[in-house]
Amino acid sequence: MGLINTLARRAGLRLIRVGGLQLVAFPDVPDFLDACMAAELLVLGVEGFGYEDGEVWPDMSAIADFSELTSSHQSVVEARMFADSVGRPGMLFDFTVSKEGGLMVSTMY
Repeated sequence: MGLINTLARRAGLRLIRVGGLQLVAFPDVPDFLDACMAAELLVLGVEGFGYEDGEVWPDMSAIADFSELTSSHQSVVEARMFADSVGRPGMLFDFTVSKEGGLMVSTMY
């Protein structure tokens, strides 16, 4: 089981699989990011997707790069503010995370 799956399971969240992505629903983002903080993970990036009637599409206005941040705490705070500012009902998010100084992992499986 991958890191993203482990985080989601620990937080009691269900990931939504779309193609090769495992996405986090907008209402679940705070709990997912709390799990990232607890695991001391850096959030390197976030990509938002619209979702309606089984259709998924990238939301080009909902992409953020936090790869220059070096603090897990700061990256989670920034990711939370970003998701809160662009999120809406029905929206899904792909997160790319990394252990501080370690391997990068996204929600792709």
